[in-house]
Amino acid sequence: MLLEAREVPLGGVRAMEVHRSLPQRALPMVGAWCFLDRFGPQTARMRVEPHPHIGLHTVPWPLVGEVRPLDGGPDAGGATATVVVGDFAGARSPATMHTPIVGAEIHVPAGSRVRLPLDPVREYALVGVAGVPEVHTAPDAATALPDQGLLYLGIHRDGVEVSAQRETTLFLIGGEPFESDIVMWWNFVGRSHDEIVAARDAWESEADDTGTPSARFGHVIGHACERVPAPPLPAVRLTPRRRTV
Repeated sequence: MLLEAREVPLGGVRAMEVHRSLPQRALPMVGAWCFLDRFGPQTARMRVEPHPHIGLHTVPWPLVGEVRPLDGGPDAGGATATVVVGDFAGARSPATMHTPIVGAEIHVPAGSRVRLPLDPVREYALVGVAGVPEVHTAPDAATALPDQGLLYLGIHRDGVEVSAQRETTLFLIGGEPFESDIVMWWNFVGRSHDEIVAARDAWESEADDTGTPSARFGHVIGHACERVPAPPLPAVRLTPRRRTV
């Protein structure tokens, strides 16, 4: 299933937009990946004031920047994979994860066709970053993966082949399917409406003008009373997001 990213304004003091590939109405998660945003290119200063999370572990990754990536080793055909989190193709990221997961940036040279090894007990998706590779999901089937597109590969695969007429970059995400449906709202990921409400109430009730450390969410060193306020809850009960694929 090929899905398109949508533009999402983050608003507030950040005043920027992201291209959001996850969640989708039909596909809220891939493994434990529940949000997948791409920022830029755009003229905006990424200003992020202190804000709360529950049930959410962020993984920022600069596709262009001053961070030198750790080479995850070559794949067949001269492709290279930088393993951001989890494990892939025999390489493991040093980042601490709490669920079986993978996130890897993959570069495929022009004119190459490579096989990406996959774990059959995990589900996977590929996200287009640069170039338009063809993903061979079956011997007689290929799907062009455009920039910002997300191709859900499903589960029970031991590999998938990717070909590229020109130099291509794509991002692989995957993990063991999550056992339960989750409720997602703002920066909160939980299992029920009441859990989300309690987290929002805690964040808002701990706001003051002194910079006093929060009892639940802590305090970001170097910030006084700056914080991102929680938006109003909708006037309906939040329900779990269930996939239809």
